[in-house]
This record gives sequence, C-alpha cells and structure tokens, in this order.
Amino acid sequence: MNPDTKVTAQRVAMELCELQSEPYPPKSVSSISLVFPSYRPVTLNGPRRARVSEAEARVLYCLALSSLKMPFAVEVPTTHQYTFSGTTKMSARTDLVVYTCRPDDPQTLVRNLAIEFKAHNPRVQAIRKDLEKLLREECDGLWFHVLQNADSKTIPALMVKFTQAIGDLRYLWQECLHTLSISAVVKEKRFWLHRTLVPAHDTTPDLSIDYEIRGKKIVVRDGRGWTFEAF
Repeated sequence: MNPDTKVTAQRVAMELCELQSEPYPPKSVSSISLVFPSYRPVTLNGPRRARVSEAEARVLYCLALSSLKMPFAVEVPTTHQYTFSGTTKMSARTDLVVYTCRPDDPQTLVRNLAIEFKAHNPRVQAIRKDLEKLLREECDGLWFHVLQNADSKTIPALMVKFTQAIGDLRYLWQECLHTLSISAVVKEKRFWLHRTLVPAHDTTPDLSIDYEIRGKKIVVRDGRGWTFEAF
C-alpha cells in the first residue's frame, strides 16, 4: 500500500465532516470552500436537506492530492476490459487514479493507486462491479465510502454486502497480489474507519466491527482489525 493512502483518506474524511451545507458558508476563511448543495424544499418555506454524495469526497481527494503535488487523473480508462452488462468487452472507468514515477525512469508515470468512491447503501451488484475493477487493475486499490449518518445496523449491513461481493469474486480475490483498502466516513457522526487487506493473504476477511451509538457518537467496543477515529 502507498504509505500516503491511509493518511490522505483520513484527511479527506475529516474535511468531509467539516463541510457546511447550503445556505451556510464555510466555517472560517481557512476552511475548505466546498459546501454540500441542498435539495429543493418540499414546501416554499420548508427546511432544506443537504445532498451528501460521493462527489464531494472525490473533489476533496483531488484537492488533497493537488496540495501534495501527487500526479492524478479522474475517470481513468481501465487497463483491462470488462463485461458488466451485455456480452461485449470494453474498458471501464476508474473514478480516480494516483500516479508515481517509475523507479528506473523518473520521467515516466505509472499507476500507483486506483480509487472508487461510493455513498449510502448501494446494491451488492454495484459494490461487486467496482470491487472487480480494484482487484483486476494492477495497482493498489482504495474503496472510499460516504455515509451521511448511521445507526447500529448501518455499517454491519454495508460490510455484509462487501463480504457477499468478495465471495462472488472469490477467484479474483485469491489471485490479487496488491493491497485493497476500505475507508468509510459517517458525516453526521464524525466517524471514520479504515482497513487495508492483502486479498491473496486475507482469504476470508472478517469485516465486522462491534460498536454502539451513544447520542451523536459511534463508540467502538471491538475494532476487529479496523483503524478508526472520531473527529
């Protein structure tokens, strides 16, 4: 795993939790200027509801990479071909790719980290499709997941879907020699968790985490291999 992956993911998660929602301005002049947009109120003078999505996480990740002077690209064509629907193989797209210089040629970039962003409660099929790309592309992978809020069942339910997707991709999982990191942030609870796996070694990963909700906080009773932090 790129040594900056965990640190950068943590930074993005923390910044995501700090973002204001329309119509409120950033908290200070030193804050990130990005804000969450709001949906149209149901009634003329009704309350506004923030639209939280993976788009904000991707923008923050790009800003972080830019500040670190790390080369990156968005919507990157994959090196392999896929048949997610139909029968025709074609290139897919990776949300974000981070590059590094080749050790033997500093003037040539190679793909170092592929990142997929997702939000809320996707279907297993959606997880499996993007997970397949992270397993097959020949560089380390990061799955960055955004949750607006969570109760005691939210994260376990999400990890059950991940486990099912891994099972569906068992042959790819067992052959994957690079690392796969999973980061998830819960904005309203200001909570972040992260874990790095080596699929070829972690053949049957236990992705569970034991926690409880105390007011507006997530309190972990047993991390079970996860790194976690409350901001």
